Amino acid sequence: AAAADPVIDASFFYLPAVIVATTNTLFFFYCQYKKDNSYIDVLWGITFVLPLAGLLAKRILSEAYQPDLRCWLALTFVTIWALRLSYHIWSRHKGEEDFRYQNFRRDWTAAGGTWGYYWRAFLIIFMMQGAFSLIVNSAALYVMIYSNGEALSWFDLAGAIVWASGFSFEWIADEQLKDHLAKRDREQGKFIKSGLWRYTRHPNYFGESVLWWGVYLLAVPV
Repeated sequence: AAAADPVIDASFFYLPAVIVATTNTLFFFYCQYKKDNSYIDVLWGITFVLPLAGLLAKRILSEAYQPDLRCWLALTFVTIWALRLSYHIWSRHKGEEDFRYQNFRRDWTAAGGTWGYYWRAFLIIFMMQGAFSLIVNSAALYVMIYSNGEALSWFDLAGAIVWASGFSFEWIADEQLKDHLAKRDREQGKFIKSGLWRYTRHPNYFGESVLWWGVYLLAVPV
């Protein structure tokens, strides 16, 4: 069984955590320099790609445990999702810190001064988001650690279809919302009620949930 394979050592499990923790720590200092913690939202998708890429590189460098096609599929799906989402969030950035992070900054500074703000921001924003990214990314990480030459199955095909459906749903919903906000038409109202938004309150979040079920289906045959 793959889980008992001797080439899978402890580094396969701590490497993703080290990569994410290091990346978010460095980004913490960058955001403090910029005085804008909302840049961490741009990094969100990338923190999924980096640990997968690290594990893939580790396997490529190991002659005894080369990555299989399923590993490449998982990385491809996550990378496409991450790049689109990061660009989407970055393009909405208005040059100042998001009001939610401004509220955190004000409240934490009032509660503990400058250093009280720093440790709260580091743990609650940067480290907690890193932990959440590893949890959400767990199915893809599982594939990257354990998938070992098994032939692709109907689960992989189903996963690809589910992922593509969710990704398309999220992308279309985000574009519809962007167009709605850009029109600034008083008659259309503040909240969008057309397109996919007619059928669900948050179609972009729905699509996000669906695409990760697609990644999970890749992990089922492993």
